[in-house]
Amino acid sequence: MPHCAQGFLIQADAGSGGGKLSLGVGARAQVDEESFRGTAGVALRLALARTWGNPIGTEPGLTYLGPELDLSVIRINLTLGVLFRVPGDRGSSALFSWGLGFGL
Repeated sequence: MPHCAQGFLIQADAGSGGGKLSLGVGARAQVDEESFRGTAGVALRLALARTWGNPIGTEPGLTYLGPELDLSVIRINLTLGVLFRVPGDRGSSALFSWGLGFGL
């Protein structure tokens, strides 16, 4: 029988090409079944990103907004999303956000 937790999420990320603030909801479960033992989680977030420095695939000084899906199984985390340029006509009109993480 899984033990579950759910709630609201807030996450901030920064890098050499920009920063991102994400808000959303998520759930995580500790599963102890014959076919699977470990943790699993899912989150859906709305991300607001601002570019600076020398970003890959677009120009600095732009703002992007869009959904992201975060999936985790055991200690592996995968994030996928598509962010759309908010105002203006320069730079890419959309950026794909992704991440792959391993926990200890």
